[in-house]
Amino acid sequence: MMNKKEFVKVIGILAELYDKELSAGLILIYYNIFKHYSKELFESGINYVIRYRKYPSFPKPAEIIEAIDGSMEDKSLIAWGSIINTIKRYGSYRSVKFEDSKIHIILENMGGWIKIAQCQIVEVPFLQKDFQRLYAIYEKNNRELACDHLKGISEITNSKVGYHDDEVVFVEDKLTTKISETRLLINEGNR
Repeated sequence: MMNKKEFVKVIGILAELYDKELSAGLILIYYNIFKHYSKELFESGINYVIRYRKYPSFPKPAEIIEAIDGSMEDKSLIAWGSIINTIKRYGSYRSVKFEDSKIHIILENMGGWIKIAQCQIVEVPFLQKDFQRLYAIYEKNNRELACDHLKGISEITNSKVGYHDDEVVFVEDKLTTKISETRLLINEGNR
């Protein structure tokens, strides 16, 4: 977590670059939005904005957040990649629990883990498009989702005969880490 002194120094440099006077109120608003990020992540987001943003106005918080966390398309593509990698590694027999719980409810709405994991290769681009559209909707709603994990064939079959101790594979969400680490590496390489 970044302290206010570190934040003011970085945002002050950005304000100077954009020839913008920041009021105490505006600084407080921006600080409250960004204080949960580390100084390094915040600086990497600022550096990304400085390098690639084309507008002369001072960047809005959403632009800096997107520079740190990635765009909605970035997030949904990485989540889809995680699904594909999990299917390749575990198939439809294992039950899985993604750290990003949005994946559970989206895949359930698309027919469930087994259906997605057993789809034909020609269906993948269409499923991906549907997934990305639904991911954007659920990301905007940002609410708690009911589905704890996605049941595989083994868990469903075993539960029918009274066996309930199937291991659920936990799939770590490395979304923000992947995007942020990439941006940090880019910034380190350009110093």
